[in-house]
Amino acid sequence: MANNSPENEKQPMRIPGWVLIAVAVGMIIVIGMGFYLAISTPQGTDIDGNEIPEVELDDEAAEEEDSETTEAPKELTALEAAAEIVAAIADKDEAALEAAASEAGVRFSPSAFVDISSDLVVAPNEFQGFFDDSALFIWGARAGSGEPISSTNREYWDEFVYPENFLGARLVGENTRQALSSTIDNSATIYPDATIVEYYFPPSEEGGLDWAGLRLAIEQDGSDWILVGVMMDLWGP
Repeated sequence: MANNSPENEKQPMRIPGWVLIAVAVGMIIVIGMGFYLAISTPQGTDIDGNEIPEVELDDEAAEEEDSETTEAPKELTALEAAAEIVAAIADKDEAALEAAASEAGVRFSPSAFVDISSDLVVAPNEFQGFFDDSALFIWGARAGSGEPISSTNREYWDEFVYPENFLGARLVGENTRQALSSTIDNSATIYPDATIVEYYFPPSEEGGLDWAGLRLAIEQDGSDWILVGVMMDLWGP
């Protein structure tokens, strides 16, 4: 029979107090040394006092990277720029017309022939309140008869600038004249640095005379296009 007396039971091992004290003191010393090194080591050096070389940033490389991530604005073609201008003409958008106009102004010609002696030139700031102006102006002469065109801005616009829905024109040409008329086209001479974009409505029937062509003279100014001339090509005797 086994002996179950208390004297034979295992007793838990006890760690001497001096060992616990020694461990605690050691931890305090290690923490204290770490703190001392942290506050006593100069910035830019390692624990042994050796200088840590600084990493130089390549400003040019950073700028190139930024330029690559920033998408450059798209440069419009002549046809794209003309489409925006025609939209402003259709909407009678005075602010957009002012922004598109050249500093020298926009010359308005009531036919394919540009007459610099009589065709009216509108300065950019004159587009402000342009369509509300009830004053009569001489806008040149009618083709064939030579009769002066005396009308308000809005009247002239409706007859000699936007008499048709040119936004819906299916025939759009660049530096070409699509209508056949006896009226001389001197736009290339008057606007040698311009691209002529024409929006053309053919006649309703073959041989008809009810065709119309809105012709825009636009010049490139850096990445922008500016409007220098507007011509209305209509049949003339």
